[in-house]
Amino acid sequence: MIKVSIIIPVYNVEKYLQRCLESIVNQTLQDIEIICVNDGSKDGSIEILEKFALKDSRIKLITQENAGVSAARNTGLDIAQGEYVMFLDGDDYYIKNACQIAYDSITAQGADIGVFGLFEKYWIFSKFGRVNKSIRKALKTITPNLWLFQTFCWNKIYKKEFLSKNNLKFPAGIKTSEDGIFSLCCMFNNPKYCFINKALYVYRKNRFGSATAQNGIKNDLIALKAFYGMEIFKKQSLEIQLRVIEKFCSGVWSYYKKCRKSEDVSLFLEFVESKYEEKDLNQFKKYRQLKGAV
Repeated sequence: MIKVSIIIPVYNVEKYLQRCLESIVNQTLQDIEIICVNDGSKDGSIEILEKFALKDSRIKLITQENAGVSAARNTGLDIAQGEYVMFLDGDDYYIKNACQIAYDSITAQGADIGVFGLFEKYWIFSKFGRVNKSIRKALKTITPNLWLFQTFCWNKIYKKEFLSKNNLKFPAGIKTSEDGIFSLCCMFNNPKYCFINKALYVYRKNRFGSATAQNGIKNDLIALKAFYGMEIFKKQSLEIQLRVIEKFCSGVWSYYKKCRKSEDVSLFLEFVESKYEEKDLNQFKKYRQLKGAV
């Protein structure tokens, strides 16, 4: 069996894609498959993908009409043959032995999900990001501190059997927070975690501009409404649900600082306050800041 499937959604990232693919084909772990899902790119991404696919038989290239990053990742999951799965965005990249370290760690500890650190690449600066030790403590408690849990999908390695058994997929039609919802759904299915105290992933922090922020609050509200409607979310305790709301409040606050769209904040607060008591929401600083912004 293939040891690891790496799923790469690709959409208009020709500027970064070659560096991404080079980091994969040169991994020290050779027993991998590389699933590249071209999600209707309109730039030169497909030409770069085809060039690499001709040189490396481990690359599976799929082209589909633009349907969003969730659909692209789900397409990859549907065909993945690896014992384990990792996700890599087309404008990021791995360190050379990332797959080997992740695979060795998760198999040694018999875990369903392995969480590792990342580098944040901002312009010419790089910062070493470690897995926060407090995450370990939080996940051992009855009510995990979701604020500390890193809800990216790409700083983890997943056991494919765990994902398939629990029918875990990315929510369709969600433009922001889709990986957060996916990661939290994984957590709510009580996986065995292991922690890899190394930075294996390089995340290009500067790739998102003001255009993302302009619609960020509305998109986060769409994501929250979708998550709120899921049965797995409804089954969670009030305390855990509120922690999720806290995370969304933090994201909305970040968008607000960039775009200052108080009318979008009002819509977000209207939904949140229709579902939860204000006295419960007031315990969160970001909620209080949002209230003060409208």
